Amino acid sequence: MTMKEPVDKPLAMKQWEGVKSTFESIGVKVDVIENEPGQVDQVFCANCALVWGGTALISHMHNPPRRAESQPTLEWFKERNFKVYDGRAHGMNLEGCGDFAYNYDRKHAYLGYGFRTDKEAYHLVKDVIDFTGTQFHSLRLVSELCYHLDTAMLNLSKGHALVFPPAFDTESYNLIKSSNITEGWHHGFHSLMGYSNPTIRIFPDCLKKEQNLTDVKITQHLMRRSPSPLSEKVV
Repeated sequence: MTMKEPVDKPLAMKQWEGVKSTFESIGVKVDVIENEPGQVDQVFCANCALVWGGTALISHMHNPPRRAESQPTLEWFKERNFKVYDGRAHGMNLEGCGDFAYNYDRKHAYLGYGFRTDKEAYHLVKDVIDFTGTQFHSLRLVSELCYHLDTAMLNLSKGHALVFPPAFDTESYNLIKSSNITEGWHHGFHSLMGYSNPTIRIFPDCLKKEQNLTDVKITQHLMRRSPSPLSEKVV
């Protein structure tokens, strides 16, 4: 992306309308923040605030031309009765949900840093946002191809994430893997036991049930491998 390349405005508006109508066609309510004159990147609205629950932490953009986008975003959230914190007052760079992600059941949340968001912003986010019940981590981005977290990581179902490994340093990538593997194990455990937090008295019944299912599968497998008496060759 470069400002030197001309923009086909009619095509861009057609594409924007196409995205908006697609969301609406599947039942998603789309709210629109009115465009401010001269704001070249306001269409990337995820970068303007970090939103969690009813709280919106307004961004301080890394690139000066984008910093004016924060004010209309702040006013929009205030009008809708969000608890609003203005991150610009702290002077550190933070690019909202562009550098923020969380997994399927919100047990883990992540803030990316290294290019558009400062490492120190982690402490600001942790102080402002109520992460009760959620482990909050920071992830270091190291590839210029992925200057925002949302370009390198997409959380899918429990225990599954789509990740571009070269975007992260080793420690951050291992953290992503470990947290998602843990959630995947817990999901499998819950599916097996039928309880999120089973007591010790539940274990014997669940183990017996699993053993019975295993015995049935073994029997079925052996029956498929054994030749039918009717098909045996008579000598």
